[in-house]
Amino acid sequence: MGYCLTVEAQSEKLRNKMVHFMYANYKSLGSMAGPPEKRGKKHIAIEYSSCLDGEERVYVYSIIRWMALKVGALRSKFSKESVEPNVFDSPVPFMEYDSYDKWPILVCASEKEAMAKWPKSLWWCCTDSLGIYLGERTSESIVPAVTLALFTDKKRAALFEKEMQKLGPIQRDDPVKREAWLAKKHVVLAKLCRPEIRAMMKKIRTEIRRLDKLWEKA
Repeated sequence: MGYCLTVEAQSEKLRNKMVHFMYANYKSLGSMAGPPEKRGKKHIAIEYSSCLDGEERVYVYSIIRWMALKVGALRSKFSKESVEPNVFDSPVPFMEYDSYDKWPILVCASEKEAMAKWPKSLWWCCTDSLGIYLGERTSESIVPAVTLALFTDKKRAALFEKEMQKLGPIQRDDPVKREAWLAKKHVVLAKLCRPEIRAMMKKIRTEIRRLDKLWEKA
């Protein structure tokens, strides 16, 4: 379909068990991604279109991480180009982006714990025990998934414009000021989209928790 997310299972037997389980229990939340399927000897892949976005994108990435937490292999070293720091004292679960870039999965009980335990450069790798993003402070994927709501709500769109006027223009020539501006914009968007964020995360968490309970009995 264009791209894929992959899990390397600990064994072929575990890979087959998970694929069989997902074939019987997995529910899609959209049409831009396929179901989990076998790939090679020990891998599980979800292929998806470049059009994957919104709620479905957050869900698919969470599903991949959940499978990695359940049957995935572990590793302690990653590429410096995408993960920094890239070496961990103990091996951690991981997922693969498009079959070439491996990303660690760092399980934390809360955003507060993640922000205290790991450097900011690794916050995007942090999830809860189900592989679900902890919140919009540590994940840059949550807010963009729901911002369409601003364009369909005139009142909130007006509030957004007012807040952006307060921020002023982005400082493109100063990397530090640019990052600070983008961070403030992210906070504004998260605040205005709070109802949609809560609804989306509740929906995703409910579905993956259902799978998790079924997996415990499998």
